[in-house]
Amino acid sequence: MRRLSLAVLCSIATAAAVALALAATPAPPPEATPKPVTETFFGTPVADPYRYFEDVKNPTVAAWMRSQADYARTVLDAIPGRAPLLARIKRFAEAAPAHLNDVRRRPNDLYFYLKRASGDEQYKLCFRRGMASGEKILVDPQALAKATGKPHAINWFEPSASGRYVAYGMSAGGAEDADLYVVDSATGRRVLGPVTRADYGGVSWLGDDSGFFFTRLQPLAAEMTAVDKFQKPRALFVRLGRDVEAAPSVLAFDSPGVTMSPVDDVPLVYPVPETRYVAGVIAHGTDREIALYVAPAADAIDGHGQWRKVVDPSDEITAVDSAGERLFALSHKNAARFRILETTLAQPDWEHARVLLEQGAGVLTGFARAADGLFVTRRDGAVSHLLRLDLKTGSSSEISLPLAGSIELNGIDHRLPGVLLALQSWTRAAQIYRVAGSSVINTRLQPRGRFDEMPDFVSSEVLVKSHDGALVPLSIIHRRGVKLDGNNPTILYGYASYGFTEEPFFSPSRLAWLERGGIFAVANPRGSGAFGQDWYKAAGTVNAWHTATIEWTPASVRFLLDDAVVGISSDTSKIPNTPMHWVLQTETAITNRAPATNVSGHLLIDWVAAYGYNG
Repeated sequence: MRRLSLAVLCSIATAAAVALALAATPAPPPEATPKPVTETFFGTPVADPYRYFEDVKNPTVAAWMRSQADYARTVLDAIPGRAPLLARIKRFAEAAPAHLNDVRRRPNDLYFYLKRASGDEQYKLCFRRGMASGEKILVDPQALAKATGKPHAINWFEPSASGRYVAYGMSAGGAEDADLYVVDSATGRRVLGPVTRADYGGVSWLGDDSGFFFTRLQPLAAEMTAVDKFQKPRALFVRLGRDVEAAPSVLAFDSPGVTMSPVDDVPLVYPVPETRYVAGVIAHGTDREIALYVAPAADAIDGHGQWRKVVDPSDEITAVDSAGERLFALSHKNAARFRILETTLAQPDWEHARVLLEQGAGVLTGFARAADGLFVTRRDGAVSHLLRLDLKTGSSSEISLPLAGSIELNGIDHRLPGVLLALQSWTRAAQIYRVAGSSVINTRLQPRGRFDEMPDFVSSEVLVKSHDGALVPLSIIHRRGVKLDGNNPTILYGYASYGFTEEPFFSPSRLAWLERGGIFAVANPRGSGAFGQDWYKAAGTVNAWHTATIEWTPASVRFLLDDAVVGISSDTSKIPNTPMHWVLQTETAITNRAPATNVSGHLLIDWVAAYGYNG
């Protein structure tokens, strides 16, 4: 009876606490007032009750949004146990003195990196000469925020060949509209900037530090929309000391001999080391397969490059590097788990290319050239390994790593031996290591935090049978000793699109869940790249993400699915010639066809974008 009475009392107390929490919850704010705007599309009236919400500067709209935000904040803050859980998460997250990101090396023992100290809002751009010397802050966004009253953030950076200069992109006010600057690393003096419309960065320096290539967005004319700026980007060459606005266009959609979409494609140009060429990479939206062109450097710098195609997207190549005239590529053509090929810049022939590293059980995910060979990353399930490929003998060897987890290649410079590695696992925070020969040495650049290594937490990699028998890789992270019997609260996360793979990453905030007995599981279903291209493509056509495009010009309306035309109308009498409102629906038909009445389905929209037609 005592045990029963105690249980009853606990239940009453819990119910009372919940009742008090519910009683303290304020009433929801009033619903928005409908103000219908009716338009007729192809004879059908369509009413939009909240058209006025498109004007975010409307005082009524702004007030409604504030009331919703205030209500949500009050409800969330009233959740029992939320405050102490948040405090615990903050304790874990702020335990490390600082976090480093994107470490770069240059000759003479120069290091450049982004660093955010515990409690800081933004990363700072830092520089040091050797591991034993002091650290110098080159760019401090928080100082700019204090001076201007607007938050600032560093979007990207790139040191020059010698490390004398650093180009970086900076955005203000929470926008992603980066301006380009160049600073002298020795003095911190600004050499160039601001240069607007540098969102993509793409900076690559000449070997003598005299100038650089970068990708610039087009200026917005009065009749353009905000998203039109992403059309027709150009790779320019900037010579230090000269007018940026007069910089020649090096590679763009209208460059002779180049196939490039003015809407979806982005050009990037860089000098090819130890040759007289520059290379132009065309990135095609979310596609990983690239196009690559080369041109004599002297001509390209002047804006008169005669581009010659070296890689076509049909070659199914996702990354390239070089050593003089030798050209290396990571390709999945006839190799679902990728392989590394070699041909020459002068006479590229991918059909008869030499196979430097054949596909195996694991997936080859990336590579980079250093002075002592090609360093290749291979992923087995969710765990990555590092190989070195000797370019003289063609032999490869695996380098033993201090932990099983994920690898990020840093500090890549073809003039320097080895690479830097950012290594982390599900239960160990990232550290920066240097590969020297067969040794992997901790640089100590990344300060250790109190909770960076948690021996009380463990992870395991398993294969789970799907509904059709396919074995799906699953990572399971939990507190040591917790029984995996189905009785523990579990967060299951997965992503299955674009061939992206969830690799091991350390999260301090996750520790607050794990220490309470929670399970965190990460799946890599079909659609991810866990087992290569076959696994990615196995997601099928219906349940995978697609890009649907409508091209509306005065002469025709074309419907495209993943860049393939699926319908077209050239009857100008039926093509609208006045502005229209965009309506999204689950089917499109330009004939009299219609879906069967017994057909149903779901449409998930990840993003939308509209571009203006400029003639």
